[in-house]
Amino acid sequence: MSVDTSRVRQSIAVRQDRTRALKSGKLIDVSAEAVQAGFRYPVAITRTAWLECVAWSSEKAKAAAPEQNEAARLRDLLYTARAAASRPMQYAHCVFSLHCIPQEGAETGTRRMVLVMQINRNDKGAPVVTILVPGED
Repeated sequence: MSVDTSRVRQSIAVRQDRTRALKSGKLIDVSAEAVQAGFRYPVAITRTAWLECVAWSSEKAKAAAPEQNEAARLRDLLYTARAAASRPMQYAHCVFSLHCIPQEGAETGTRRMVLVMQINRNDKGAPVVTILVPGED
């Protein structure tokens, strides 16, 4: 019986990459908030997805839509992701969309963002969830 060592090496690289990405800030750990949305595994979001869908820091955006804040935007994203995860999945990922107000042009209304939720393993082999923009690694 032979073992496909390339898949083992790839799996180890993915696990190490996640740890490095969390330490470097490329991934943001939102596990505590994700538990409230019903997730049972650690959840992280890429910096790009955070900036597109959660971040609400510009003064112009705050003035245009004062009811918006990062906690509420993150909660909306996580509940939408959790609803998507409850559908039958053929693969270890699913695509879902979220309507959010962009920071630039907050006065123009919502825009539809497409996101991907992946289920992988961390460096200890436990399941972890990553939310990212399509095309990101």
